[in-house]
Amino acid sequence: MGKTKRTKGIIVTIGVLVSGAWLVSLMWPFFYPAYQARHFRTQLLCKTDHQALLEACRELTGRVASGKLKAAGYSVRFSPDPEVSQFPEVIRALQPRYVIIYDDGQVRIDMGGGLDVFGVRAYPDDYRKPYPNFKYGDRELVKGLWYYDEFYKFNNEYDRKIDALLRKRDSGVSP
Repeated sequence: MGKTKRTKGIIVTIGVLVSGAWLVSLMWPFFYPAYQARHFRTQLLCKTDHQALLEACRELTGRVASGKLKAAGYSVRFSPDPEVSQFPEVIRALQPRYVIIYDDGQVRIDMGGGLDVFGVRAYPDDYRKPYPNFKYGDRELVKGLWYYDEFYKFNNEYDRKIDALLRKRDSGVSP
């Protein structure tokens, strides 16, 4: 009698563990991108020299102006385009999804994608709004470099989270 209860207990335990593992495998595609986005957001906001990043973006637009590079979108993280190997190290170190260089001197660095869209936009010193309601981004990091994040649309208090990340950067505390 005791062996039967024990056997049933073992079978139930194994069933629960297998079901749990199966459930985790189903949910992993949803949790991993969120984890990854948190890592890339922290990298961008806490561990990156924003002035150096702005200068690197302006270097890219200088290459476009001189004809050494085309104004286009470049895949960086997944199946990198060959031209990416020539990008400044500060940009490559971020491992963005895409870098988009526009004819007007603007550079957009997309870090996240899907449900978590964020990154930075860099503008030349003399950039003028192309239309009255044009939005540079959500938060200016240094003059000419703007952070954008889709979460600003959904959370009026989101700036507090960004403030906290930037304070960690400024204080030298590792996030």
